[in-house]
Amino acid sequence: EEETRQEEEESFDPIPRTPEESEEESNNEED
Repeated sequence: EEETRQEEEESFDPIPRTPEESEEESNNEED
């Protein structure tokens, strides 16, 4: 159970955090 939870968290953490940070950085650079 713990192994499955860690894998899901690792896959869920970089997916939504990558596009949001990339979009914010791109927006900040253009402004």
